[in-house]
Amino acid sequence: DRLDRLIGNLLDMSRIQSGVATAAVVPSALEEVVAAALSSLDAPAERVRIDVSEQLPLVRTDPALLERAIANLVSNAMGWAPADLPVHIDAAEVAGNVELRIIDRGPGIPRSDRHRVFEPFQRLGDRSTDVGAGLGLAIARGFVELTGGRLELDDTPGGGCTFTIVLPV
Repeated sequence: DRLDRLIGNLLDMSRIQSGVATAAVVPSALEEVVAAALSSLDAPAERVRIDVSEQLPLVRTDPALLERAIANLVSNAMGWAPADLPVHIDAAEVAGNVELRIIDRGPGIPRSDRHRVFEPFQRLGDRSTDVGAGLGLAIARGFVELTGGRLELDDTPGGGCTFTIVLPV
């Protein structure tokens, strides 16, 4: 399974970098995409807290690519957050967009390294070889941008990282 995921990630990164990846952008219900992403991770319920309303407007995205991006971001957050502190996922409509936030309470990323975390094969501050090949954040950003959105990184107040996916309504 790990080898299969690695090969899939390498192929995804190759398609993104070569410009051959395409998106099928359609109006999509964000809560459904988030649910599918979490289902693909088999994330224990106590590790993730979700506050994504069904009342949010539909977003313009490719739901399959967005699902993969969210799964990569949540997996990354769970890998760095302390086991006793859940990763939070919330969403809100802001100025004609919907912002989906994945919030963790891990060690955070120094501002000086933030540009590097979205580059392929970057594994800043590795704790073990079990955390992956350093492709998840690069693929997440590539897929989000391919669908017309953007991926931002900021500090979580009190410690940790907040990744925000901004999608047009």
